This record gives sequence, C-alpha cells and structure tokens, in this order.
Amino acid sequence: MVAAVGQQSIGGKRVVDGFQDRTLPHFPKAARQPPAKGFVKNSFFTGLAPTEFIFHAMSGREGLVDTAVKTAETGYMSRRLMKSLEDVSSNYDNTVRNSSSGIVRFQYGDGKLDPVDMEGKANPVNFERTDTADLRLPIELNVANAIANISRRASDEFIRLCLTKYKRSIVQPGHAVGAVGAQSIGEPGTQMTLKAFHFAGVTGMSITQGVPCIKEIINAFQGDQHTGYLPYRKETPTRHIAYLEDVWYGEGCYLNMRVDQSTIQKLALDVTMNDIPRAIKRTKGLKLPDGSTIKTFANHFSVYIGDPENATKRSRSVKAKEEGYFVVVQNLKRNIPDVVIKGYPQATRAVIKKDDKPNANSIEEVALLVEGYGLLACMNTEGIDGTKTRTNSVMEMKDVLGIEAARKTIISEINEVTKGMDIDPRHMQLLADVMTCKGKILGITRHGLAKMRDSVLQLASFEKTPDHLFDAAFHMKKDRIEGVSECIIMGQSMSIGTGAFKVVRTLGLEEEQLGKRAPLFGGCFEAMKNVATAA
Repeated sequence: MVAAVGQQSIGGKRVVDGFQDRTLPHFPKAARQPPAKGFVKNSFFTGLAPTEFIFHAMSGREGLVDTAVKTAETGYMSRRLMKSLEDVSSNYDNTVRNSSSGIVRFQYGDGKLDPVDMEGKANPVNFERTDTADLRLPIELNVANAIANISRRASDEFIRLCLTKYKRSIVQPGHAVGAVGAQSIGEPGTQMTLKAFHFAGVTGMSITQGVPCIKEIINAFQGDQHTGYLPYRKETPTRHIAYLEDVWYGEGCYLNMRVDQSTIQKLALDVTMNDIPRAIKRTKGLKLPDGSTIKTFANHFSVYIGDPENATKRSRSVKAKEEGYFVVVQNLKRNIPDVVIKGYPQATRAVIKKDDKPNANSIEEVALLVEGYGLLACMNTEGIDGTKTRTNSVMEMKDVLGIEAARKTIISEINEVTKGMDIDPRHMQLLADVMTCKGKILGITRHGLAKMRDSVLQLASFEKTPDHLFDAAFHMKKDRIEGVSECIIMGQSMSIGTGAFKVVRTLGLEEEQLGKRAPLFGGCFEAMKNVATAA
C-alpha cells in the first residue's frame, strides 16, 4: 500500500509484447527494463503512473476471469462428485454399499472411523489434549510419562477417556459417507486457484496441479508424467548422433551415415556401431526394399538400397523406374533420422531432481522426473529401482500394475493436490473405491455414472434427460426406486440415514382373530347377483 505494488504477473510471466517489439507504445522498441515489462514501482499511496495503471488493470482482469471460470469448473465438479457418491452409505455389517447393495468397500476408511469425530490430524484421540485438558493434568506432563507421575485412578480415567472417544468415533450404520465425502472434496476445490503451475524448483517440468489436476483424476483422464530413480534414458534418435547423405552411382544409390563419436561420449550413451543398423531394421513403418543391405565400418555405415521394382514385379519404363527409385530414397532419407536407437519413444523429456534433505543414512536420493509414457519400460531398465518408480497416470498404472495400484494412485494424487487443505484421507479413499470397485476405472462423468448405476431416473436427473427417458421407454426398462435421486423424485423415503432400517413389531392379535375374514363388500355383490338372476 505504501511501499511498491511490484511486478505484475500475467499468465505466470511478465507482461508480453502487445505491440511491435514492446508492451505499450509508450516504451522504446525492444525495451527490457522492469517498468517496460510490468514492474510497478509506485504504491497506491503515491499513485500509479498511466502505464503502471494499465499493467495493474491487466493483472487484475486476469484474476477476475480466473475466479469466474473457477466457479463454473468447481461447481460442475462438485455436482458430478455428489451424483456419483450420493447413495453410498455405511451398513450394519460394517460394509460400505451403494443403494443396490453393491459392495464398494468392506470397511469404511482404515478402521471404521467417522471423519466428523476426529481429533487432530485424522486420528480419533488427541492424546496430549486428553491428558492435559480432559484430565486437567499439568501441561508439562505428556502421554509417555503421565503413568511414572500420576495416580492409578488418573491413569485409569485417561485410558477410559481414550476408549470412550474411540468408540464414539466409529461410523454409524446408515451414515451417508458418500455425500459427506463428495462435499469434503468439492468444497475445498473452490478455494484453489484454477491455473496449472510448474513443479517447484524444477525448470521446464510442467506438472498439472490445482483444479485441472483433480478434473483429470476424476475424469479418468490419462496423465503423462512419471518418476524413476537414476539412471534413466530418454529416446535417442539417429539425428542426434549421425549425419546422413545420399550417394548416387551408375548402378544405384546408397545412404551414408557418419556417426559422431564425440556426441555419443558427451551424452554418455551406451550406443555401439551395431545398434544403429539393428534399430533401422526393427523400426515399424520403415520398410527397406528387397535386396537392401547395410554395411558397417569404423565410424560410418552405408545403407545400400535395393531396386524397388523387384518388389512390384512389373515392367515399367526406364524413366518411371528412376522416379520410383528416387521416391524410395527420399522417403528413407526423411525417416531414418527419426529412428530411435536407444531409450523409449514415449519419453519426451527428463529432469533430474535431487532430494533437499538426505535420508536417515545420509544418502542423497536422486530422482528423475520423466514426461511421457512407458512406465513398464522404465521399471525394467537396468539400474532403476522398480519398486520406487511410479506414474501419475492412473490408466497406465492400472494397465501395468493392476487396479489396486490405480486406486492407490488416485488417492495419492488427490492428496498431493489438496495437501494443506486438511481433507480427511478417508474421503479420498472412498472416491477411489467408487471409481475402481467394478474392477476397471470409471470416471466421475455421465459415461462412468451409466456404468456404475442401472437406475433410469438417477441418470435422467443428471444429464441428457430426454435421451435416457426415451431409451428406457423404448427398451421397457424397470427402475426399482432404490437410490437417493429416484426416492426424492417419487416422494419415497431414502435407504440411507434413518431410512437404512425398518421396524418390525408384533401386532398382539389373538388366535381367533387370525381366521379368514369375509370381504368388506362381499354381501353386496352376492345380493346384486341374486337380483340379476331373479330378473
């Protein structure tokens, strides 16, 4: 307010050039001084200069637009979460089930505990608070030494309090754990900034965070970044280490490739002269004509190209034959530089990340963040610790390590995005269970919901209402009216909360009251029948 407003950030960068080679016409061309790139040296107390006011308005507008977009994104995300989790509740047999009695989880959370009754960080008992506040013990006494310093009666009372709190925090049957979980994840999402940030301290490694990351996870969208432990190889195409030229002579043509050994040494590549021809032969889509041969020399090798006419077995004119030969040569010349010699074609970028704090054995762990796919290839690389290699791609994790690993990835990724927001881990576990309980990953979208539920009315209350109702009428589908949405539509009581049980009582009837009773209007019909017969 009274010092300086400071640098204005637009899109995570300084103000970009809006005019020719400058941000505003008030500055000289190619000006790179702080005031010309969005630095506001004045304060609100002294007043902003006209150019500073423009830059500040640009930055402020971005904040307004971001807020407006974020409201729509997080609102829709919260609605989808609620629709998918609304009928998930705890049962009397400790299982967590949906409205059609399908088991989502055999036990809620890690120990049947309700997040509502937690003390501290997702724990049912805060021991320090119990022994100081509830027992009125001196603050300097902690849990460890409270038993060497207090009476037997006080220690018994302490244990009784802890057990009481634990029993009180066990989740109640009928509790709408799904609806509470959807709210607990959706509400903090409104507090997030919408933008995706770069990974802290790692130049150039772009990792989606914030609301876009949560959207990717619950949509079951394929992420593309994984972490391995050194060493790890990116792809090494031929163009990085060799120079290609075509040589024509009387009988035909060959492609000569000179290998730059100094580049191989600088990049510390494990590449020999035999690896390059082998890679060319095994590359899909790079088909050499019949009769082609590859000869290897000390620091170069030659690809002698066979006559393309041999493969076609057709007689053509000499000119057409030469043109076909030329096309094949140019095709190979264009595609051979992209042949991958070593490494993984799906790994596009790798960044080394050193751990700031060494572990207990004072060993500095060096991780490699890799952008792209290929988790299985990374785990099987010599020198890689496969047990510590993971990916943030839920779909790839499911394909490589199975559905349980995918569930764990969903939990850890949402936890990583929302850390600092104090969301109970049990909510994230339930979301991951709902997405994976069918044995495959179902996104929290209209397509995933249709695979999770069979209820026509619930699907119609979410999206594409006319389509669902028309399809249900055409195929004569039935709806058992079990879920929350259907019961609200039909005015019936739901099967969660107090509707999770039914009361059965004895009627107290005597034995003679249980005989067959005459119909209420039976005599009337008999009389009418007699009248009709007489008439």
